[in-house]
Amino acid sequence: MLAALCACLNGGAQARPTPDAKRPASAVTVSFHRDVLPIFRTACVGCHGSDNPASGLVLTSYADLMKGGRGGVEIVAGKSGDSRLFKYLTGALQPRMPPGSGLKQIDIDRVRQWIDAGAKFDAPINEAGGKTAARSKLANGGMRTAAAGSAATTRPLLNVRRR
Repeated sequence: MLAALCACLNGGAQARPTPDAKRPASAVTVSFHRDVLPIFRTACVGCHGSDNPASGLVLTSYADLMKGGRGGVEIVAGKSGDSRLFKYLTGALQPRMPPGSGLKQIDIDRVRQWIDAGAKFDAPINEAGGKTAARSKLANGGMRTAAAGSAATTRPLLNVRRR
């Protein structure tokens, strides 16, 4: 009914969303590797890297983050308000992290969205350095590499005729 009223007011023209219109926050899918890990790499690994990490908390990988540090578990999946890491980022626990000016609000929001969505692991490769079933087609010249020990080690990703 609202759409019909708007159409009448606009002389029958349908309203179109602007190209830069933002999707609602609930529709945004936040990826650990694409969105969250780069924030940690930029702002946190100086103190929370794998060599002598502050408070025993390493933020260089999903597995290390989920282990937590000396203070215990840092992430409560689905509940950013109960997650120690998020409380430090917002200043609810002191000292606010990272020290100094903290994170930009957009970065805090990305971490919150990821935690509230279940803090899922979405890495395309095994972080522990193990072998993966398939490599990037770019890294392997358009060929997919099968798991180690497989009879067929490579096969084309697409059946493309070459002339």
